[in-house]
Amino acid sequence: MDNSIWFWLIVGAVLALAILKTHAEHRAYATAKNAYRVALAALADDPTNTTLRQDALRKGRALTAAGRRLNAGAKTPRVSVHDELAIRNDLDAIHAGAAPGLVGIAEGLARLAALHHEGVLTPEELALLKQQITGRSSGVEDVIRLLRGLKALEREGVLTEGEFNIKKWDILSKRLLRKD
Repeated sequence: MDNSIWFWLIVGAVLALAILKTHAEHRAYATAKNAYRVALAALADDPTNTTLRQDALRKGRALTAAGRRLNAGAKTPRVSVHDELAIRNDLDAIHAGAAPGLVGIAEGLARLAALHHEGVLTPEELALLKQQITGRSSGVEDVIRLLRGLKALEREGVLTEGEFNIKKWDILSKRLLRKD
């Protein structure tokens, strides 16, 4: 065969592979988008279910990664802060529609007890928080996440014990210990 024929065969093969790759990325994006919508719908049916919330978050991140691969052609896309906020807004919008029921309060108490067991909260702090969470389950979620993050920073040596305690009480006083 002539060298020019080989050249055009190789060019054609490369173009065919690029088209197949783009088609696969579009299909992966559509699949991820559908999975995210299904997860959000399941969460809307049971907004206080943390397992469904985590599943929706994971699928939202997969959708974002698929979209980034599709749009940027990146090999290892990362989820940006803006993407995380968009996903969080979706999840919070569903959660906001849920009436805080006994399940949400019980779950909040269980999570606070876990923080106490992990050494993040003292018995006195736990007792104060238990008195305040009735009807404030969404605030409890934020406080739990913040306190765990602070404790992790203390364990890593980024914060001293004193700095951790100061910030912990700052969060507790602003979020849960205030009277509405």
